Amino acid sequence: MTDVKNKMKNDYIIEIFNKNHGYASSKELYKYKIYPRDIKKALEDKIIEKIKQGLFKLADIELNENTSLIEACLAIPSGVICLFSALSYYNLTTQNPHFIDVAIPNQAKKINISYPPVTYHFFRESTYNLGITKIKIDNKEIRIYDKEKTICDCFKNMNYVTEEVALEALKDYSKLKEKDYNKLVTYAKRC
Repeated sequence: MTDVKNKMKNDYIIEIFNKNHGYASSKELYKYKIYPRDIKKALEDKIIEKIKQGLFKLADIELNENTSLIEACLAIPSGVICLFSALSYYNLTTQNPHFIDVAIPNQAKKINISYPPVTYHFFRESTYNLGITKIKIDNKEIRIYDKEKTICDCFKNMNYVTEEVALEALKDYSKLKEKDYNKLVTYAKRC
């Protein structure tokens, strides 16, 4: 009888996660009467995985090249995808980042997350808010710097991004149909 009850509870949990496109917070789960003991059991049964305290994903969620970006943005609400990760998203580099680059305001604290691996970059308020755009990936909204801000950040952060990578990004950007040199110059002056 207990196995049947467990199966029904697990199916219910999977249904909730599927409604939320593979992710759910503890708060969302509580609304559906899924309590800490249920979450613990689902983790033990490898039905869900913990991203950070209070945030979970379905264990067998279909992964793509942007899954890590989604998970980083869900786990770090003030985070903005930047530098290598943004270049990679926009196909402005041949480099494959090993970490998700996330910008947060100078005064913000790092959030410890189990996955994905994140490199934090602290930006002053004046440059942190500049060029943020919101895009949807797999029905989840992520915050990422636009192409122009990303290129300017690369030149500004030569201790992290090499000159070769920054120049490659600028060269690839110049080949795009959708480019805005005025925005690029404006950002360059402010950054």
